[in-house]
Amino acid sequence: MKKRHIILRMLKLVSPLLPQMLLAITFGVIGFLCAIGIPVLACYGVINIFVENELPSWILYALVACAILRGLLHYAEQYFNHLIAFKILALLRHIVFEKMSLLAPARLEERDKGDLLAILLSDIELLEVFYAHTISPVAIAFVVSLVIIIFIGFIYWPAIFLTIFAFLFVGVGAPLFEARRCINLTNKVRDNFVELNDFMLDNINGIDEIVQFDCGTKRLNQLKDKTNTGLTNQKHLSLIVGLNNYITDACVWLSSLFMWLFLFIVYYYQKIDLSQMILIGITLMSSFGPVLALANLANTLPTTFKSANRVLRLLDEEPLIKEDNSHPDFEFSNAEIDNISFKYNNDNSFVLKDCSAVFENNNITGLCGQSGSGKSTILKLLMRFWDSNKGQILLSEKNITDINTNDLRKNEIYMTQETYIFDDTIFNNISLNREVSEGEVYEACRKANFHEEILNFSAGYQTRIGGQNNLLSGGEKQRIGLARAFLHNANLILLDEPTSNLDALNEATIFSAIKNNKENKAIILVSHRASTLSICDQIYQMDKINNI
Repeated sequence: MKKRHIILRMLKLVSPLLPQMLLAITFGVIGFLCAIGIPVLACYGVINIFVENELPSWILYALVACAILRGLLHYAEQYFNHLIAFKILALLRHIVFEKMSLLAPARLEERDKGDLLAILLSDIELLEVFYAHTISPVAIAFVVSLVIIIFIGFIYWPAIFLTIFAFLFVGVGAPLFEARRCINLTNKVRDNFVELNDFMLDNINGIDEIVQFDCGTKRLNQLKDKTNTGLTNQKHLSLIVGLNNYITDACVWLSSLFMWLFLFIVYYYQKIDLSQMILIGITLMSSFGPVLALANLANTLPTTFKSANRVLRLLDEEPLIKEDNSHPDFEFSNAEIDNISFKYNNDNSFVLKDCSAVFENNNITGLCGQSGSGKSTILKLLMRFWDSNKGQILLSEKNITDINTNDLRKNEIYMTQETYIFDDTIFNNISLNREVSEGEVYEACRKANFHEEILNFSAGYQTRIGGQNNLLSGGEKQRIGLARAFLHNANLILLDEPTSNLDALNEATIFSAIKNNKENKAIILVSHRASTLSICDQIYQMDKINNI
């Protein structure tokens, strides 16, 4: 994506906060003019003392006013800039989260998890540079430079051209030169950050295997190598940033030197007097603050644009399945797959081919077969995580593509083989913060044969689990997943190996609850266990060539 398109789209986000942005720019312009005014007024006062042997009182009052206003206005400018930045970042996080919800699971399964983490944790945060330290400083630098050019022009108009050159040299030329030196290294630093994220996620997820097979030393050495590579790149980047700052300072001194040489020559030829020469020179030297703020952006702006590009590309990505709530309301009665075939995006072979099955209401239907025969895929297609390549999926004789997404989610519940536990209380992990009563949660846990066990936890249902407190066994996690399913009370219940981590006694209790609550529900059960499938009213055997 071209930089101008990135800038335009980022500016569009800040349009609702335009009044605050204008205030920040106004305060910044006046604040910098006050800062410049202090040495200029002091110089003017000294000139008055030597020329007229007196110091006008208004100069002292103006100096005090400039000093006080400079501090207050700088604070106000920074306050509004950061207020805008953090509001925009909060908005962006919400937008990105909503977008990821739309892309999941189909699109996100194709994405690098480390890259997604970098977008969420690093890229969005780096956009603060653009909103707090770019938009306002650019506008302030332009307005302040224009005022200074006009002021110097009133004193001696030929000095305007050298003033313009000085501002462009420091504020535009130097940053463009410096930015090119940073781009490659900033990309390497970010890529290393993504690689480290991926590697650390692998280590965290596979910590049991690392300990069991005693490969910790090898993994640690790999981590050191990746960290050292990142440190080397960061060190080189820091050296370049330091050199860029030196180049910027040198540009300021060179510009000032050329101006003083020019002023000395015109003074020598009596085109200006001594007081004009000193006033113009001091004014120029005091007015580089705003353009220096632009020059310093050369060290951060390339990284910011790369981060913005990645965030915007994620926001531009189209979900494989678009949510649609434009259809009439839907009530579930039964489900059917009719001659469906399906393959995943990056796979050349079909996972399902010409499959048909009927899942009746008030029935428990079992799906069994070899690994890879497409049992779990059927459940995902019924949830409409993907659309089939051929054939159709019918719910209540209605094509699944013609059913509102909201209705689909209300009428279906899908329990996967792995239950994710959030860093929250047991109660919130089961209710998922929906508006449900304690009694409903307790009843769902009784059906999952988990209620009495929860009461034995240190704080009962308010015990915090997940995150650093994730001490649940595989079976306890599965029963939380089952409690969620029971609580949702959907009409189409999709269970993928729901008791694989449970003992026979717990399994029997839970399946008894499932069987007793199948009225007005269609339940599809995927399992390899004969004991599990024994509760089914009908069973479909799936073979490796994906025929039912």
